[in-house]
Amino acid sequence: AMDSIGTAHGTITGGMQASGRVTLSGTDQYVTLPNTILNGLSAATFEMWVTWTGTTDWQRLFDFGENGADMSDQVSFSANASSSFFSFTPRAGTSDSPGCMSTGSRPLVSMTGSGPSMETCILNAPAFPTGMTHVALTIDASTMRLYIDGASAGMATPPVSLGSITQSHNCIGRSQYAQDPEFQGSIDEFRIYPTARTAAQISASESAGPGSVPTQ
Repeated sequence: AMDSIGTAHGTITGGMQASGRVTLSGTDQYVTLPNTILNGLSAATFEMWVTWTGTTDWQRLFDFGENGADMSDQVSFSANASSSFFSFTPRAGTSDSPGCMSTGSRPLVSMTGSGPSMETCILNAPAFPTGMTHVALTIDASTMRLYIDGASAGMATPPVSLGSITQSHNCIGRSQYAQDPEFQGSIDEFRIYPTARTAAQISASESAGPGSVPTQ
């Protein structure tokens, strides 16, 4: 999965790539990104165009962090009880984590510096759309904010700095946890900017569409 801007190329496990689009079946298919991809970032914007065709809770669009296992492995919740991670799922199931109490059936952004029991989440976003969807997530020292199709879909205060997330397992389409299914659908573009972009910039990028890099 070639990085058209720099050298942070990804490795596709399973899946199919054609015309700049990666398609994942939801079973043992994902993209691995370099474990240095967030190095030096105190703020960032994660932007992607995706089509989610899954019907199962907790499929990860992305999950950056650690789980104490080799890259080919995933672990249980108990084995990952103190790890750091930063993730997004288009539809969460019910969660009773103290910082992340979700009734499910909604997109969920999760960030933690010390395991799932200490998560902070962006909750109550609208149900994830069908068809190609623009997703953007901005984060800096004080705020992380989710946008779906250019509209603000929730915000939260990050519990730790982005730079403190240990990056041994950075994936598109795969969770740190063995209990969670892989992502089912396609990704047309996945970008990481080294700044928290403004709402106006997010809107302009959404309008421009994948394959058209907006003015920085």
